[in-house]
Amino acid sequence: MFEQYNPYFQQANVPNYQPTYQQNVGYQYQKPTQNNEQTNTFQWVQGQSGAEAYLLGPNQKVILMDSDAPVIYYKSTDMNGRYLPMVTYDLVERKGSNPRQEPLDTSSFVHKDELDKLVADAIERYLSEPSSKEV
Repeated sequence: MFEQYNPYFQQANVPNYQPTYQQNVGYQYQKPTQNNEQTNTFQWVQGQSGAEAYLLGPNQKVILMDSDAPVIYYKSTDMNGRYLPMVTYDLVERKGSNPRQEPLDTSSFVHKDELDKLVADAIERYLSEPSSKEV
């Protein structure tokens, strides 16, 4: 019949309001990545002067092929951008599939027993010689 009066509650004709949050599904934030990998590249230069003039950034390596001669230059920088010494290689054709096909000649090698005997004889001669001390 009668409802109990509650002074703290007022019933009003408010529609069922629920805030809607818009989510942008098409856009996804991508964290920027830092390239920590060292880059290895291959470039053509003209002569050693062209290889020396080739500029690099910090932490980079490059293989420079000489267009005038069969030479390869390897140039690199450290993490501070300082140039490391450039290494020069000659490009030589390999003849055959295995570069070392000849057996190793061990006839001129000294055996361990012979070496031990030579060392013992040298020590014995050194100790048996009278030491001459001039004052």
